[in-house]
Amino acid sequence: MKRNELLHSIWDHVNEEKIYASQEERKATDKLIKKESDIMQLLNEDQIKAFQDYQDACNELALISQREDFINGLKFGTKYIIDIMNK
Repeated sequence: MKRNELLHSIWDHVNEEKIYASQEERKATDKLIKKESDIMQLLNEDQIKAFQDYQDACNELALISQREDFINGLKFGTKYIIDIMNK
């Protein structure tokens, strides 16, 4: 398995186990769900489909960004630990 595939696999496992990290995150999620519901009530069927496609694209980008941030953090942490152990 290539190094990036391994890191992606680790991220997939971590992401599957995701729970809300804090009450603040839960509150923000609840607010987002409420606002989405409010918007959906204002849209016709075609607009709802376009909005859902937009949300899917945003979610895909967010997941990619989260995975890349996780991988970069893991790489940094590993390099940091190795650097400390070599001193």
